[in-house]
Amino acid sequence: MCADTSRGAAVRDLIAKALRGPLAPNQQEQVLVELANDPKLVYHCGLTPRKLPELVESNPLIAVDVLIKLINSPEIAECVF
Repeated sequence: MCADTSRGAAVRDLIAKALRGPLAPNQQEQVLVELANDPKLVYHCGLTPRKLPELVESNPLIAVDVLIKLINSPEIAECVF
């Protein structure tokens, strides 16, 4: 779960929506801005290695940003490419 802030909750909700389909440009921008402001949000928003392909398919720009933030984390080792 994201941090107990309205910002964290909004990002968590938008990422959940991003897994189901493309986000509107303003929603996509909101996610990217919030992740830039607090890169650690990416660790607390329910993303798992199994969900990454869905994110890549539906919202590739967000997926790239998420992967860049995760690249140096131990969690990335769980991903099979």
